[in-house]
Amino acid sequence: MPMRSGSRRARAELPLELRHFGWDRALIATARHSSLPWYDAFAPAITLDAVPLAALTSVGDRDRLSLVAQFAAHQSFLQFAGIADGECDPAEWAVAQRRGSDPRLLRIGARAQVDDSPPVLTSIQQFAEAIGAPRLDVLKQSWGRAESVYHEVDARLRGDAAADLRWMRRAACGEVRAPGADALRMLLGATSGRFECSNGVDAIRDAASLGMAPRVVTLGGGSPLQRASALGELIPLIGAIDKKSESEIAERVVAAMSSSRLLFVVPSFDSFDACSRAVVQMLAAIDGAVWLIPGSDLPESRTFLLSTDLAVRRELRISVAAAERFVASPEFADYLDNGELPRDESVSPFASIGEPKRSWIAALALLGTTMPRELASRFLRELFFEEPLETLAIDGVTSAGDSFSFANDAIRDDAARLIPPASRPSLCRIAADLTDGERAAALLIEAGESARAIAILEQCEWSSADETIRALRGLPRPLLAASPGLAKRLADVLLQCGRYRDARELAPLLEDADCELLLARIERRTGDYAPALARLERLAERTFDAQLLLGELLFLEARYDDARVAFSACDQEDERLVYHRAVLANEVGQYVDELPADGYFAARFRVYAANDADDAARHAADAFALASTLTERIDAALDQVFSTFTAGRWNEARSLAMNALSLV
Repeated sequence: MPMRSGSRRARAELPLELRHFGWDRALIATARHSSLPWYDAFAPAITLDAVPLAALTSVGDRDRLSLVAQFAAHQSFLQFAGIADGECDPAEWAVAQRRGSDPRLLRIGARAQVDDSPPVLTSIQQFAEAIGAPRLDVLKQSWGRAESVYHEVDARLRGDAAADLRWMRRAACGEVRAPGADALRMLLGATSGRFECSNGVDAIRDAASLGMAPRVVTLGGGSPLQRASALGELIPLIGAIDKKSESEIAERVVAAMSSSRLLFVVPSFDSFDACSRAVVQMLAAIDGAVWLIPGSDLPESRTFLLSTDLAVRRELRISVAAAERFVASPEFADYLDNGELPRDESVSPFASIGEPKRSWIAALALLGTTMPRELASRFLRELFFEEPLETLAIDGVTSAGDSFSFANDAIRDDAARLIPPASRPSLCRIAADLTDGERAAALLIEAGESARAIAILEQCEWSSADETIRALRGLPRPLLAASPGLAKRLADVLLQCGRYRDARELAPLLEDADCELLLARIERRTGDYAPALARLERLAERTFDAQLLLGELLFLEARYDDARVAFSACDQEDERLVYHRAVLANEVGQYVDELPADGYFAARFRVYAANDADDAARHAADAFALASTLTERIDAALDQVFSTFTAGRWNEARSLAMNALSLV
């Protein structure tokens, strides 16, 4: 085999500035592949121990074929990541060589994204010619794919027992890091907002390091027993914080926002102490910063694993660490040849489970993560399965006892994906007939029987506003449009939770009178009293809630006589009506002939009827503790601020004002 001495003599340190790479920083921060120089460690400036492709000499056929395979894998990864590439330019490539292994291909530059990319096979052919690689059969076929090129090279080289093909194999996997390039661009350009992401902190920090803004501040990682321990990254921004109150810390950060665009990352709230939590609540209410909190709104990381069968690749559920182990294993060759899914449970726990057992388990996934044993057995009998349920118990995947359970939600979801699309509607109907409530409705929606699903959901009762939102928020909009009653329930609880924008989106789905009332309630909460009042006055007939809101708005506009008439027209008794009548009488100096019973509204009334500001502040604190919805807490919090300020307790009023703002 030819010696590599020529390459070693030509080797030199190759500096690389990522800002000049050619891709925007969101692509650079989220794309992770062995052909990209920042694969090992991310830094704005990198020095590579490599030579430009043009300086590569005295390299044997085996190494040249490995480089072609790596280039083909790189192109496959770009397609997976949605990155358009231009024609092959040898000046954009370098090679790193180490004794004992194949050379590693490295991309050291790129052009801006192009709209009209050449065929991938054309780019691979150009690269192969540039390095003088042996001819490949697949390159003679115009319909070939990058994965086919990789497969042919792998098949040629795997018979060489002495070959160390670590970089060729490593190129067969990669990762698009959370939250993905599109979402990351949005975060980097945002000036304020609150977003949910399960991971992605590293990509955000890396992208931020390539530009002037934003400044990324991670909050967390402390101890709940140590004051302000989650706020360590604020110290370089505002100085020492150990002797400052929560409101002082928040105020200093707000002042810093005027000169720095900030992106706050909160990986978890679990380790937050009370001080840290209070500061974050205050800051989260201030415009001028972007927040990334735990959740699932933004995309998660996606693992790339090269496959000659795209249908097989779509079935894979694998972490990038597991993919790196797999491509280095002997099983990877079988995977390329036959499309056989890896036996690694981290790829799919069902890959090694044979039929028909896999299909029976997949069907049970429709019933949830855990189900009563009798329900599972009845369902399977409908499918003509007569064996003991224990035969479907797989260690680490499923268990059978008094109930049948999947090990976790992710495994259940993985099992449900195995159901053939043609069979899914009929299986969902059978499962729905054996269940009830929300589960039955979800199955009927999948089966295409929206009318039955609506009828079930309209009878469901949920224990809290959050539960109602969870159950109804994800329903298809056409289904909500077909049920104004469900749309109204969802809008009501969204309003209670202060999600006014979300509630407003549902207004077109409601009956005319309900739509006007919803919009008026939103406008009342946002301080737009005049348009809210106009909406209600236009209604020919008003429900109790509409009439009560009309009286409240007239009171807020100081039209006390009109408010009294509006309250008198309310056609039912309610503690809210008693409260508003009492507040009106107190305001105009009349005798209050009926008081609210004990509870939130009684405490709110005592705020207005208190003889001094200190008494009012105490009753406002009671009302805050008794509030059952976010809107009630906001009203009570504002009462606390006003009464405490009136009492001259300035520091306390400032802190309460920040707390109230965080609620708003």
